Amino acid sequence: MVAISTGGFSNHDGGVLYYQNQILEGLLIPVMIAGSLPIQVSILLYYGKCESFLKSRILHFTVAAILVVSTLVVFNLYWNNRMPLSQAVREGVFCVVSGFTTTGFQNSDILAWAPVAVVLLAILMFIGTSLGSTGGGIKVNRVLLTYSALVWWFKRLFVGRSVRIPFRYEGTVYPESVSDVEIAKNMLIIFLYFFTFVSATVFALQITATSFTVYEVVFEVVSALSNVGLSVGYLTPDSPLSIKWLFIFMMWIGRLEFVAVIVLFIGLVKGFDAFEVR
Repeated sequence: MVAISTGGFSNHDGGVLYYQNQILEGLLIPVMIAGSLPIQVSILLYYGKCESFLKSRILHFTVAAILVVSTLVVFNLYWNNRMPLSQAVREGVFCVVSGFTTTGFQNSDILAWAPVAVVLLAILMFIGTSLGSTGGGIKVNRVLLTYSALVWWFKRLFVGRSVRIPFRYEGTVYPESVSDVEIAKNMLIIFLYFFTFVSATVFALQITATSFTVYEVVFEVVSALSNVGLSVGYLTPDSPLSIKWLFIFMMWIGRLEFVAVIVLFIGLVKGFDAFEVR
C-alpha cells in the first residue's frame, strides 16, 4: 500500500532495510513504478489495451530514465565506492526507482555515495512522477511538453514569418494561440519549482552552519519539495526549528503545487470572490 501510493513510510523506523530482504525490494520496484504512472495509463492496462499502454510516452520516458540513471549510478557505486557489483545493483536500482517515483524507500546510505550519483538521483527526484499519479515533482508530463515546445520553437526560428508550423503534442495539433499560452504556463510552473528549491537551499545555508556540502543540502531540499523522503541525514530530530519549519513549508507547497498555493494566498489577501466567474 505504501509503494503503490508512493508514500515511503514503513512499519519500522529502520524502513525497508529492517527486513534485509532482497526479494521484497525487487517486488517493490514494479509497484513503485505503477504508482508513479497516471491512473489513465493503468486503466488502459486494466481493460486489456496493452498496445495503447505500451505506446505511452510517459511510460517510455519513465523506463528509459530508470534504465539510464540506474546504469550510471550502479557504475559509480561499483567504481567510485568500491561496492561489490551485486550490492551496487541492489542499492543503486532500488534507490533510483524509489527517488524517481518519489516513494522514499531507502536501502542504502546515500551520504556515502559518490557526488555524481547523488546529483543524478536529485535530478530524477526533481522531475518526479506524472500528472494523475500519487507522486510529486515537477512531473514527467511537463518535461515532455517542454521538450516538444523547444523543438517547436527551434523549427520556427528557421522559417519565414508567413510559415505556420503546427504544434503537435500527444498526437493532437493545437492552434498557435493556445500553444503559446499553455507552454508559458508550463514553463512558469517549472521556473517556480526551480526558484523555490534554489531559494530554500540558500536560506538553509544562510540560517545555520552545517558540515554537509552544498549538493547534499540541495538533495535534501529537492527531496522535500518533491515529496520524496530520501535523505542524506541533513534533516534530523536535532535540526534547528527554523530548518524544520522550512522543510515543512517545502513539503506542503510541493504537495499542493504552486497554482493551488498562489490561489490560496491571493484569496487570503484579496478575497476569494476575485476568482468568481462573471
